[in-house]
Amino acid sequence: MLGAWLRRNKQTGDLPRTRGSLYDALVSADCREEAEALLRRSVDYRLPVKPTEAKKRSWVEEQEAVKQTKVFEKIVTLDVGGTKYRTSLATLKGHPESMLGIMFSGRHSLEQQMDGSYFIDRDGDTF
Repeated sequence: MLGAWLRRNKQTGDLPRTRGSLYDALVSADCREEAEALLRRSVDYRLPVKPTEAKKRSWVEEQEAVKQTKVFEKIVTLDVGGTKYRTSLATLKGHPESMLGIMFSGRHSLEQQMDGSYFIDRDGDTF
């Protein structure tokens, strides 16, 4: 009787997720003796756990964030207060905790100028 109940509920995806809820489901399906024997033996039945809606949403949000990640050229031109600087993306990302590292991490949208440079509103000489 227990085997038939498990097969039927496994096919429909209605298996309980905890030992207590398994016991309750078996008792309600007139499998009380088998349920008690199962719990006495402490069988580890390891029911598959379906992802929660929150985890599904989190995964979808992460996929969208990855799609929106900005990809920069290997050589980047900065326009700092009118002074142009050319450097490698690796140099800018060399210190990920710095402002330039954060700006060019790909997580933030930066407006590219018509000439392809990225404008930073600071004094170019002291930069």
